[in-house]
Amino acid sequence: MISYSEALAALLAHKLSLPAETIPLAQAGGRVLAAEILADRDYPPFNRATMDGYAIRSVDFAKGSVYRANSWKHAGDSGDPALLSNVSATSERTCIGISTGAAVPADFDTVIRVEDSRVDPPGVNVNMPHNVTFVVEQIKHGQNVARQGEDIGKGQRILGRGTRISPGATLALASVGATAVSVFKWPRIRVVSCGNEVIPAESNPWPEQIRDSNSHTCRSFLGAIGLAVEAIDLIPDDPAKLREALRQGLSADILIVTGGVSKGPHDFIPGLLEELNVTRIFHGVAIKPGKPVFAGYHGGKIVLALPGNPLSVLVACEIFLRPYLLASTDSSAALSWPMRFQGERKKRSGLDEFFPSKLNATGIETAPWNGSGDILAGLCEGFALHPAESAELRDGDLVRFFPWTGA
Repeated sequence: MISYSEALAALLAHKLSLPAETIPLAQAGGRVLAAEILADRDYPPFNRATMDGYAIRSVDFAKGSVYRANSWKHAGDSGDPALLSNVSATSERTCIGISTGAAVPADFDTVIRVEDSRVDPPGVNVNMPHNVTFVVEQIKHGQNVARQGEDIGKGQRILGRGTRISPGATLALASVGATAVSVFKWPRIRVVSCGNEVIPAESNPWPEQIRDSNSHTCRSFLGAIGLAVEAIDLIPDDPAKLREALRQGLSADILIVTGGVSKGPHDFIPGLLEELNVTRIFHGVAIKPGKPVFAGYHGGKIVLALPGNPLSVLVACEIFLRPYLLASTDSSAALSWPMRFQGERKKRSGLDEFFPSKLNATGIETAPWNGSGDILAGLCEGFALHPAESAELRDGDLVRFFPWTGA
């Protein structure tokens, strides 16, 4: 068997070559950019007030001085309002009222908050000329002003190719006028779930039967990323029926199979895939759960055949299918985070072990589970890697934590 890192590298060497398509931004949530996005102008595009208040020249500030406010500038107002032209007393300085988001006039560099000002006469209409005194001891040059271009300059890259369009990315795209975006076209995906004991989830099982959860797990996993499953086939351990389902499944870009992939007499999947001219990438990886996992390719398409135990399917989706999809869309999104392990954990195998984990105040700890067939094992925040070379994990050890997709 090969190691997890070797298996993943071998799989990613056969990543899909996905075409791009242009879609409206309103439909692009969850998709992945196929081209970088550049700023169409400076952001902010002007010196912008970040508070309601009064714009002044910082060099004019003196505690207790009276300022003359000529008018009030609102967000969206164009040009600079005319400043009072007959300021005659040296004790009288010029300022202008300004709203949050308004362009700060060129002659001014600082905004003092409304809360730190006192108008004269009290209750005056601030859109009319009035006097202002500031009730602060000191100010800082440039306070409450967002400088032009301080976020990003015109022509600079805002988002790169391979960026998933999150709500935050949507904010940036709309702000630069990218209302139509080039994204990778999602691959077509089919799922085959097999086993004589497996029945549709809506059915009433006999004592020796189990409801199909694996196809639903795959659908949910892909849905959390933004992909849809084209078709799901639930097939018994019948070679002829399985062969036909696999043949049809190979029409998709990605075929996912659950069950029938191990070494038992009814594990027909690897042999049938070979008959269908699927070239094996690997069959068997030194991991737990999911050791019998199979990967292969056929005519530019990929096949990922997973063990039938529910936790094996969930983990394999995260550690094989997710990085494969990310690589096929040139995404550099993180698969795992370094976290501190709390407690102790020992293992007897020489495998990489992925174990269900839950977050606590200072790191992660083992979540209760009863092996790869435990249907409740996924009710936690994710799973962590106990590396093959470590016989035990101790309190405070740094481990890789993989959050469940969509968690």
